[in-house]
Amino acid sequence: RVARKYLRMLIRPQLLNAAAFAHAILVASPAASFISPSSPIPQISQIISVSSTRPRLYMATGHEKHPNSDKRNVKTREIDNHQINRRIFVSSVIPILHFNTPPSYALTPPSASTDYDTYSGTYDVLDGGVAATNLGIADARSRVLSLASGKVLEIGAGTGLNLPFYTEKMTSLTLLDISSGMLSRAREKASGDNISFVIGDATSELVKQFGSGTFDTVVDTFSLCVMGNEGALKCLQEMKEVVKPEREGGRILLIENSKSSNPFLGWYQDLTAEAAATAGGKGCLYNQDVGALIRRAGLKIVNEDEFAVGIFRSFICVKE
Repeated sequence: RVARKYLRMLIRPQLLNAAAFAHAILVASPAASFISPSSPIPQISQIISVSSTRPRLYMATGHEKHPNSDKRNVKTREIDNHQINRRIFVSSVIPILHFNTPPSYALTPPSASTDYDTYSGTYDVLDGGVAATNLGIADARSRVLSLASGKVLEIGAGTGLNLPFYTEKMTSLTLLDISSGMLSRAREKASGDNISFVIGDATSELVKQFGSGTFDTVVDTFSLCVMGNEGALKCLQEMKEVVKPEREGGRILLIENSKSSNPFLGWYQDLTAEAAATAGGKGCLYNQDVGALIRRAGLKIVNEDEFAVGIFRSFICVKE
């Protein structure tokens, strides 16, 4: 009886519509860039028209076209909107049920180094392209990174996507990443004598490399999710040690993947996060409670903003 009731709940149109919406948001997210055109999960680009008079969608499959595109004798298939939502929901959930992944998935430092060397050639397209801009990530980078000043350390610097957003308030910039391939891409973009490049593990080597209280600003964008919860906590503790205290103007600037404030979307992230991370999502666990991790590290959150339905958050933190 309970099972039947649960199944009836699953096929309610409202829930299916929400599942389709959640899937669309997460597919567009850089954190979910593991989904490729060959994926069995339907892509948003497949939806070519929506009827204004009836709740139906026209799906492009093979030789089919929208009936209004021309007057050729081409077979067109109308698919009820609820059928599409069921397909999106089922195709999203069924592959996940076949994954047997450990909890709190995280890439080990050696794996991160090797894997991100491989990703370096296409990383900008996946994480800095049109989808990222439409989700508000470029605006967040501009807003948050304009606050960076003095001696700046950026961890997980990657290919240098943040370089255009730094201002003249910065006196020096140290870019640290565990992947030499990613840093080589960053070098190609960098200009100026005040930028240095360091290969290192941000979860354990910041204090060893730079010493305590060295930097006015420490920056990270979208790296914590790759480290898993414990790795992210260690990284935040390392950042806390190398940044100057609040009384000396020190601060930590973060833009991170985060569990959504929308209850359903948050549930969907919990359901899919580990499968996404292991299925080609560059190891990113996109449902972290970053605010809780920051507080566990002993940092104070001065400001927190969310965007894209809360799946991304920016934080300004200080060490008291």
